[in-house]
Amino acid sequence: MQVTMDPTTEINYALGITRICMQALGLWPRTSNKLRLTIIAIYLLALTEWFAGQYAYYITKKLDWMPFIVKIKHTVVAHMFIGKYLLAIIAGSQFGECLSALERDWHNVKLTYEIEIMRIYATKGRYYALICFILSFTTVTLQLIVPLTPLSESRAFPYPSHYWFDYQSSPYYEIVYTLKIFSSTILAACNVTVDGFIIILIMHVIGQLELVSEHIRNMEVMKSTIETCVQRHRVVIWMAETLENSFNLVFLCHFMVSAIVMCLAGYSLMKSVERNESLESVISMFFIGSIAFHLFLYCYVSDKLTEKSLQVGYSAYCCNWYQHECKQSKPLLILMIRSSRSLKLSAGKFIVLSLENFTDVRDYLVVNFKAEIFWYIKKYFLQVLKTTGAYLSVLRKF
Repeated sequence: MQVTMDPTTEINYALGITRICMQALGLWPRTSNKLRLTIIAIYLLALTEWFAGQYAYYITKKLDWMPFIVKIKHTVVAHMFIGKYLLAIIAGSQFGECLSALERDWHNVKLTYEIEIMRIYATKGRYYALICFILSFTTVTLQLIVPLTPLSESRAFPYPSHYWFDYQSSPYYEIVYTLKIFSSTILAACNVTVDGFIIILIMHVIGQLELVSEHIRNMEVMKSTIETCVQRHRVVIWMAETLENSFNLVFLCHFMVSAIVMCLAGYSLMKSVERNESLESVISMFFIGSIAFHLFLYCYVSDKLTEKSLQVGYSAYCCNWYQHECKQSKPLLILMIRSSRSLKLSAGKFIVLSLENFTDVRDYLVVNFKAEIFWYIKKYFLQVLKTTGAYLSVLRKF
């Protein structure tokens, strides 16, 4: 049954707050190039102050190994966020192509069941992106208010920083602190916006694969032709491969740095628990949870993408192909051959994102820590991560 719906409203609902953040960060493909470049230049200039202050701190301060490990996690994760932002800027044209494909699918949908399936996956993508926003901005907010608590040092900054002027006196301290708030918000927004938009697009592709399977299973009822199913499947494969080819470096950036950052944050959590620093422990837990959830989302949607792509071939095999003429059934062979090669996401073309690799993230840790740190990580944090991933792998089957 055909129904009337407003495609623009559905698209805006699917993108949600991600669209607003993309426009604010200069990543929205429909924004004029002049405005985009202006926004990007302003943000990069603001972030220069953030990184310069931290670099100066590490150069001028002679820190012992343990305090250095506790403090460096913010700088490492900031490099990951700005790296993802720059990669998203470079992949701007691919963002536009995928967005156009999403809009085209919403404008072409007609039947009630098609709209329901697309709404289900649009809602999932929207909620996943929203959880990323909540976790990331909660972590940043907690970090920003730490210097304002009585437990903190007088006139401290949220992140370790040093400048070649009297930054402790007014109004310099207030100005620098305001810049820290601004730049920290930009960094968090860069991370969750890029992740959120990619997740929404991948969930849309998964929904389209579900539609193709549904078309094949109910070919006679819906009066759809085999050629139409094959053509739609071809478009979905193109979109999935475009996402993979365009953003595999983003996945690699997040996958590799996440292993290091979560290890640093895990060690910081253990030390803060030993010193009974409750606020720092809470921040470290949110920090770990945010990074781990982003990584888990990439692995989860990649697993779902693989599952749904293989399901298309299975649906073609189980349909009533024997009731059609030989000439009409041949396109199904093409569809099954294409489906035999599952769609997946990879980190840099050599690490397949999956829940199995999520639980084995320790294998990609490339930094050699001192024995005490590695012992803490191995005994407490990575074992918890692997166990949690195993439970999630079992629960998702129910």
